[in-house]
Amino acid sequence: MDRELLEVSIYKTGEDREFTKLTMTYSDFKVFHEYIQRDGIKYEPYTSKKREYYVIKEFWLALTEKENGSKKFQVDITIKEK
Repeated sequence: MDRELLEVSIYKTGEDREFTKLTMTYSDFKVFHEYIQRDGIKYEPYTSKKREYYVIKEFWLALTEKENGSKKFQVDITIKEK
């Protein structure tokens, strides 16, 4: 399973649209998930706002079926301000 591709969607708490969407292998995702569990996500907007810090609020991983019948792994992560 380490080489399977995952679609990772990250949402901010209270927002319906994705904050960001990533595609990565499962083994890369394990490293990414461990890192954000430990250190959170640091985000510096393009504007002159100060850096924002987020931690995981909810995490969901599932095998879903696409319209064409193929299956894909999907991860949804909801983050909240630290």
